[in-house]
Amino acid sequence: MLCLSAAVFSGQINNWSELGGPDASITLYVPQARSNTWVAFDNTVMRAERARLNASANVLETNAEVADALASDNFGIGVTTYSKLGNAQPMTIGGTCGIRTEANPFTIKTEEYPLAFRLYTYKNATRSPAVVDSFLNFLDTNAAEEILRENGFVSEAAASVKVNEQGNRFASIFLASDEEMRMEDLQVMMQSLIAAERLSITFRFEQGGASLDGRALSDLDQLAKLIADGSFNRKDILLVGFTDSVGPGELNQLLSQQRAEEVRNELLQRLPQSALSNVNIISSGYGEVSPLGCNETFNGRRINRRVEVWVR
Repeated sequence: MLCLSAAVFSGQINNWSELGGPDASITLYVPQARSNTWVAFDNTVMRAERARLNASANVLETNAEVADALASDNFGIGVTTYSKLGNAQPMTIGGTCGIRTEANPFTIKTEEYPLAFRLYTYKNATRSPAVVDSFLNFLDTNAAEEILRENGFVSEAAASVKVNEQGNRFASIFLASDEEMRMEDLQVMMQSLIAAERLSITFRFEQGGASLDGRALSDLDQLAKLIADGSFNRKDILLVGFTDSVGPGELNQLLSQQRAEEVRNELLQRLPQSALSNVNIISSGYGEVSPLGCNETFNGRRINRRVEVWVR
């Protein structure tokens, strides 16, 4: 059986009653095949299941047209971008283990929403016009952040959520069945985080590793700037490490601690000495305790190998 998304878009499932809904045909709306939106969805969902788009799907010119069609069709489902969502409703995605992730700016920033994709900028390594460097520098300013937000894009700028806004996240702890989780570890974690807010800045790692990628290095610079600017004076910065469920639980706990300490060391190197007296930076690791994705899948394991940033 294909995953539900691939089954729907390939036409294997073509009536909402097969998904617990009313007896009505499913209408598909997608952007043209050459669009980046469809290419990303096709590569991530359809090709992974060796499925092809149903020939009856409505292929529209732009993402905005897809969103408009969905907003006026109660029995429609489609693929568009968050920036062109308009009046259409984004879908919550459920994993094989029951973990559910809503589509919102925070889960997109943290890359916990499975269909979140990074946008990259590239320049010639040896030579580029001055205007290119000026534009790339502009992308890191508050003015650029405002333009991105006004146009519906989700930027890398840090956002925060309180513990009580993360009900799905903590409910997921009890949905996953293959984690070597001890109740005392969960209690220690919750005691540490209960009065804290989570930042959207999240560092991810390759399986079994503790090395940081290019996105992580950029996020470290952003976090260091926030600390140096006094945004978190007289507060604790908690760097909280986690792993997927591959390997023994005890080793994963050590690996999660190692990842958190690696982030802390890199962060300290970026901070002026004057900033270190204003905050307390604490690293801790909890292994497999709090999965955000299903460890039965490649993408779920990728999401779970992380260090989160909390402020208390």
